[in-house]
Amino acid sequence: MIDKAKIVKHYHDYIDEEGVFVKTLDLLDQVDRYFEYHMSDFLSPALVYAFEKILQGFPDIQYEFIGGVSSAERMRLQMFPSFLEAKPESEGLKGLQIKYQSKFNTLDHRDALGALMGLGIQRFKVGDIIVKEDVIHVIVVPEIAEYIKQSLSQVGKAGVKVSSIALSEIHPVDIKTVEVTDTVKSLRLDSIIASAYKCARSEAKQAIEKEYVKLNYCICQQPSTPVEQGAVISYRGKGRAILQSIEGTTKKDRIRIVIAKLI
Repeated sequence: MIDKAKIVKHYHDYIDEEGVFVKTLDLLDQVDRYFEYHMSDFLSPALVYAFEKILQGFPDIQYEFIGGVSSAERMRLQMFPSFLEAKPESEGLKGLQIKYQSKFNTLDHRDALGALMGLGIQRFKVGDIIVKEDVIHVIVVPEIAEYIKQSLSQVGKAGVKVSSIALSEIHPVDIKTVEVTDTVKSLRLDSIIASAYKCARSEAKQAIEKEYVKLNYCICQQPSTPVEQGAVISYRGKGRAILQSIEGTTKKDRIRIVIAKLI
């Protein structure tokens, strides 16, 4: 049986104002208690990380994240007992295409999200928003797709036309990274920050203490916090980085690391 109070206490930094964390935890409890299938709303990257960790503690529960595109940031979580199967993405996701005249307008992610929120749609009903040159692709829960098609006529100052699009026709924007190979004395957060962002360790320590740094999507104020392989780090104003691999030690007993920095 799931100890919800214990999970909430351990993951309190991930609890969101919209209540998606608690709602998803309730769904997990129902899967565990009644052997049911359930699918969450769209989870933020922070909640995807949190529930990936939580579900590792429940080997009898199967799960799958779906986002409609590879490397999706916002995803829905399917959870089910081992005798059931995951549902196809098309049952939990719908793709929409928002077409506009790029010759006269320039739209961005914020414009599209603002227009959708202006229709009264909650953020957790919308997945990734992918802005191209003259079109915006949006992934949503199926139950709001028709409403958006009928109701959305303007994004920013641009008139738009909304139509359905197959998930297979939606392609994410390429995420560019640069690899940083280095050695560090320890895997403390301040050491990894200094290595990833090419700054002095004293600057890294100060940034952490001023709450400029997030570790795995949560603010971390302890410079000595150990960083594990795969951890996601963000430094306000300087972007995100991932501790991609830890590759042993040198003859001088320093630790070899590879960091993937998003550019």
